[in-house]
Amino acid sequence: MATKKDDLRKVKITKFDDGSGDYITNGYFHEWAKYPQNTENGTFQDTYAIIELEDGKVRNIRTNRLKFVDKF
Repeated sequence: MATKKDDLRKVKITKFDDGSGDYITNGYFHEWAKYPQNTENGTFQDTYAIIELEDGKVRNIRTNRLKFVDKF
């Protein structure tokens, strides 16, 4: 069953990957995803949000870049 955008939570995304800058991009939250990250100290799970942008593209966005909003 397809999900309607009206049923998804709206998010704003920061300009920069480190979470800094203004919230300039609008999107729709679909779900959380965990991906393994390998470091010199071992492997850990990093959490991302699967976000659909207004143009329909889907991106994995780090959680520090998101803010849930009621409207754009």
